[in-house]
Amino acid sequence: MSWNCSVCTFSNSILLPSCEMCETPMVNGVKYTKSSPSSSAESSREKRRKVESSTSSSSSLKNPYLYHLTTVSSLPPSQNPSTLTLSDVLSGNPNYIVLSNYLIQPEMLISKCPVLESTRTLVLAHTLMDRHWNKYDKTSPFSPLHPNIEVHYPKLISRWGCMHSKFALVFYDEGVRVMITTANFIFFDWGNMTNGIYVQDFPLKTKDGKDWKEEKNEFEETLCNYMRIACSQVSGSDIVRRLKLYDFTRANATLIASVPGKWQLPQQKASQKWGQIAMKDILSKTVPNEPNSKVCLQFSSLGSTKEKIIENLVETFNTMMKPETPERTTLSSQSTASPSTPKNFLRSPSSPKKPLSPLPSIIWPTLQCLKKSLNGLQSGGSIPAQLSSLFDEPTPNELRVKPHLAPMLCRWRDESKERTRAAPHIKTFLRYSTTEEGGSGEPDKLLYFVLTSHNFSQASWGAIQKEGTQYAIGHYEIGVVFTPSIFNSPLSAVTDASPFSNTPNHPKLGLGGIVNTVPIRAGREVRMESEEMIRRREGRKIGGVSVPDLDVIRAKRTARLEGGGN
Repeated sequence: MSWNCSVCTFSNSILLPSCEMCETPMVNGVKYTKSSPSSSAESSREKRRKVESSTSSSSSLKNPYLYHLTTVSSLPPSQNPSTLTLSDVLSGNPNYIVLSNYLIQPEMLISKCPVLESTRTLVLAHTLMDRHWNKYDKTSPFSPLHPNIEVHYPKLISRWGCMHSKFALVFYDEGVRVMITTANFIFFDWGNMTNGIYVQDFPLKTKDGKDWKEEKNEFEETLCNYMRIACSQVSGSDIVRRLKLYDFTRANATLIASVPGKWQLPQQKASQKWGQIAMKDILSKTVPNEPNSKVCLQFSSLGSTKEKIIENLVETFNTMMKPETPERTTLSSQSTASPSTPKNFLRSPSSPKKPLSPLPSIIWPTLQCLKKSLNGLQSGGSIPAQLSSLFDEPTPNELRVKPHLAPMLCRWRDESKERTRAAPHIKTFLRYSTTEEGGSGEPDKLLYFVLTSHNFSQASWGAIQKEGTQYAIGHYEIGVVFTPSIFNSPLSAVTDASPFSNTPNHPKLGLGGIVNTVPIRAGREVRMESEEMIRRREGRKIGGVSVPDLDVIRAKRTARLEGGGN
């Protein structure tokens, strides 16, 4: 037997004295239902909870090395398989580091990553704090002990915007490491919260002259454009110049980013690079058309939940290829030219309302979940939401979940039971096909997966304003999109690709570690790389330069870079 909450309609076990979703006490007159397949309301709700909790807490990717969870300090090693710490990422002997985040505790960075004490570092920050949440002096937060660390506060367009991107660029003599995470650089987030990490190493380009300079792909283009804007008031051009030396065609993901700005539509093509317009473009070219599929949204900060805002954002995540459009098979084959954006690429608020079918699932921890978490109710401080976002106009004795929001809410739960106790600060967006029509039934296959700093808000993803004539973004954000061409690639497709790690002997990020050091590329691109490897073995010239001279060229490039750095 179960009972349905009179406030939020959530289906609860008969053993619970209060609602697990909103903690409303069980009262006389509630509707009881039998726990049987014949009960369609409870059956669909329980099925949705089971499907979404298992999908959000564990990846269904065929390749287990595309992204990782952060290590939870209070869980035993058996409950932390394939997890990473910040000290794992900032390891080895880097010569330059770029760090970016929303909340940063200098004490945490220095104590967890001793390499920062001596390595020249640029920090892109929104707020710097000490362990007790007191603000540092913004002019010199790391000085005088660490004059090698420079702090920059990227330019914003409004007082509501922020630097919310969470990433690290770690430069080594032979390559660069790109890390994108959902965790702030504070003790709390790297302790007992659930966060995600994408990390991949990229070697120096191996061609000389015009060829290697012109060898670009979307990952490099997006990263360079983003850094050029975020570092516009400091050494942005120097960082971009560094990044262009590396081979990002090996990327196992597509970058998705947001930068603050306002663009006129449809004339300004710059708007196509950022936020939900860029997201829609990526999905329209890579995600197969599966009518029987469902979107799952999981994030750590709940913004406005007005129906038109949810509809517009979910419409972006519902994007798929047209039936007649062939799917791209490799990320590096993607065109770097900006696609043309139709006038109604995103629906303006004045457009006719379209009902969401099927309803998306929003993963959000319950009050009981937070109480039982490893940090207790303190975890709630990292998962904020205004009462007005969740509930109708509150009365002194009652809180009622908004009617259009209640059917979408699903609990945060890990089937292994342990990760459930590490409250979610991770942000993931995904779509999966289902075994039944209308998006119901068990998950069949994953269509895409996003790990990002973006929360579910217009400030993060962008909003259409002024009757569809203006596109605006408030925050700096960055994340990665995993598409079918990546996570469905058979491992046999990468046997000819050479592995690479900036820290080859590291137990986790080395050549024998848990992080994937091989680019997942299929088809024509792998064959081209195999031919190049054959030419190398035969001692032929590549790009007009004999093979033995390539190491010399790479060394000279690095020397020139180090000599001209800011």
